[in-house]
Amino acid sequence: MERDMADFRAFKNADDFIKWIDNTIKSELTVDFWETTLPARLETSSPNSPLLHCYIAALHLLDAKALFSDIKVWMT
Repeated sequence: MERDMADFRAFKNADDFIKWIDNTIKSELTVDFWETTLPARLETSSPNSPLLHCYIAALHLLDAKALFSDIKVWMT
């Protein structure tokens, strides 16, 4: 968090921020993250996992149907 805040202080305009976001996405959200890290972190019994909430939100945005159902995934 401290590193990110230090990076924020260096931004001079919106383009600097966009470049930082793009670079962060490219370095953090690699193929390994999607194929290995994220699935491993989703294997939890906690109903309050932030990654689980993001996954459900993505399903909702994609109008995905619930497993074995015609009902669409809904966020509460």
